[in-house]
Amino acid sequence: MDNRRPENVTPSSPASIDRWRSLRSTTDEHVDAELDANQCRTSWRRIDEEQWALAIWAQDSIKEGRLKQIVDTNIRGSVSPKYVKMFAQLAKRCLHKHLKQRPTMAEVVFYLESILALQEKANNTSHLTIMQNIARFAPAVISPSNVENSGGSSVNSLELYFDTVGGENLTLHRFDLDTLIVATENFSEANKIAPYRCVRYKGKLQNGQSITVAPTPSGAQREKEYMNEASILVKVEHENVAKLIGYCIEGKRWFLVYEFAVLESLDHLMFDPKCTLLNWDTRYKIVLGVAKALLYLHKDAPVRVIHSDVNSGNIFLDESLNAKLSNFWNARFLAINETDCCVSRIFGTSGYLAPEYMMYGDLSTKADVYSFGVLILQIITGRKNMTGDIFPWGRLETVKKNWLEETLSDIIDPRIDVDSSSTTSFVEIGLLCLQEDAADRPTMEEVVSMLVDISCLALPVAKMREMITTTREHSTGISSPVDDDDSYDGYYTGADEDDFLSELVPR
Repeated sequence: MDNRRPENVTPSSPASIDRWRSLRSTTDEHVDAELDANQCRTSWRRIDEEQWALAIWAQDSIKEGRLKQIVDTNIRGSVSPKYVKMFAQLAKRCLHKHLKQRPTMAEVVFYLESILALQEKANNTSHLTIMQNIARFAPAVISPSNVENSGGSSVNSLELYFDTVGGENLTLHRFDLDTLIVATENFSEANKIAPYRCVRYKGKLQNGQSITVAPTPSGAQREKEYMNEASILVKVEHENVAKLIGYCIEGKRWFLVYEFAVLESLDHLMFDPKCTLLNWDTRYKIVLGVAKALLYLHKDAPVRVIHSDVNSGNIFLDESLNAKLSNFWNARFLAINETDCCVSRIFGTSGYLAPEYMMYGDLSTKADVYSFGVLILQIITGRKNMTGDIFPWGRLETVKKNWLEETLSDIIDPRIDVDSSSTTSFVEIGLLCLQEDAADRPTMEEVVSMLVDISCLALPVAKMREMITTTREHSTGISSPVDDDDSYDGYYTGADEDDFLSELVPR
């Protein structure tokens, strides 16, 4: 908004004067309902009448479409009309004459952050981000769950969020329930996709577009997780990240709508002994796709995102077997210049958690790298859990042993038909990602380079081999037994309904 007071700002027309008086009268009535009459009169005497006039002038300008008039001349060239309109709509809500119709400050900051993130995405800025500036003035963590706790229901908060931000995003559409019922054939069993934590449905719109629909699961915690995912997916876009194209809100029920038709989750195909779809080329494409998705989230997205739960159950495959990293329930935002944070609650899947995250709550991009390492070893061996149920030993030591002794053929999935050099390179990348010290693990940028050009492996692998050999030589010979039971792939979460899942402004 222009910080200069406009000339002749006091309403002069009869209509404006009547509206000004009406606004003051209506507001006084609402305040009188909550405060003592004497306190109310004393409070309103302190209000500068010119401030009321300024509010009326701004409201009239917004209503009449004269947005340029109220924008500071110093920033007119740097903010597109689309985002000026978003700010104006938010301002209009804040100036509503009925108190209950005004957003809370938690909601205001939440919407501001989202609008600014979209502006950043459009500008593709690489310098000090607007998000970081917002963080200086909003130290409290604002998220969909916090908006809910501020007084409104989660469904109302989500609706306000999408109406404020999603409604202005031309790629995000509000579907009616009847459309989704037709697309999914009334959410039929034949169209159900049921990974271990959520249920989704395949569908096809009347225009032929394939979609996936995710109904809101029951329970406050699950609602928060889905809101967390929605708040992230409206800000990111990558061919290997699930793309949110719309939503549906019907009473207390709501649905997220994604752009692709899910064939199946990776774990269901990979651990099905009868599945013949995952040949070597397909597995390589999946691994490279997930690696590129994580690189984008860690480095190239408008905001830095740590997925924090990379596992085969959270990777969906479309009908062309392209990988789509999904389920951002527990993902977190960081400022562009930050790479880690400390959390009080651990969210994720057992066997995939980096040791520093699991034991100390140190969450970083290197935690995603560790989980990716587990994923690689799973894909190359066809085994569910490569690090043991909780702690990073067990089967991982078996992989190291076979690698050092050049007997990897003993643990490679027999359905894979490829030369040994390719499988060895895959195992080596996995082991590099699974190093206990986060500082020793490669970045996802380095991982992508290794997947594309195996010559990049030479130096880091030599260093890792020396470290593993030295450690084994100095070991006491006592090791944990290798557990061959593949029946358990349990989901571990420290979820608490009072805990938030994501930071919509960086700390």
